[in-house]
Amino acid sequence: MDAEIVVNADALSLKYLPKHLLHREEELLRLTNNIRNGVNCMVIGPVGSGKTTLIKQAILNLPKEVIRYVDCTLYDTPFSVLMEALPSARLVLQRSIYELTKRLAKEAEQRKLWICFDNFVRLKDVSIITKAMSIGVNILLVGNVERDAEALNRNALSNIPCLVRLKDYTPEQSFDILKARSKEALLGSS
Repeated sequence: MDAEIVVNADALSLKYLPKHLLHREEELLRLTNNIRNGVNCMVIGPVGSGKTTLIKQAILNLPKEVIRYVDCTLYDTPFSVLMEALPSARLVLQRSIYELTKRLAKEAEQRKLWICFDNFVRLKDVSIITKAMSIGVNILLVGNVERDAEALNRNALSNIPCLVRLKDYTPEQSFDILKARSKEALLGSS
C-alpha cells in the first residue's frame, strides 16, 4: 500500500510561492523585462488567474530595497501604504503623510525604487499612486479587470505603458498546477 505524508503544508496554502510558475512563463518574462527597464506596468486578470503569484515571481530576485510590495486589501490609506513602503519609518511614530512622502522621494532619488500595489482598487485614495509616480517611484499595479484602471486619473494612466492581461487557467492548466503543488507538499512512502 502506498502512503504519502505531507512534509510541506505551505505548498498547499494560498500564500505559497511555487519554485516554478507554470503556464505564465511568457507573462513573467515580459513583466520581468519591463521592471528591469523601469517601465510602469499594470497586471489585470480574473480572481485565481495567478496575478499575485506572477508579480511575486517577477520581483523575487530584486532586493527589497528596490521594490516594495503593498497589499491594498490590508493597507488601503495613503498613510498605511507609505508606512509599508518605507520600512524604516515604522521605527518613528507620529509621521505625517507629508514627511513620509518626502522620505520616499529622497529614497527614489538615490536609487530606482518600485512600489507594487496589489489590489490597487481597494485604496481609499488612489491619488497616492500618482503622487508616487510624480516623485520618481516606478509603479506596478495589480487589478482584476481593465475597468479598474478607471480609478486612476489620466496622468497616471498615461505613465503606465505596459498592460499584462491574464486569462483564466484552463482546467488542464489548473490540474497541472495542483499536481505540481501536491508533489511539492507530499513525500511518498511505501
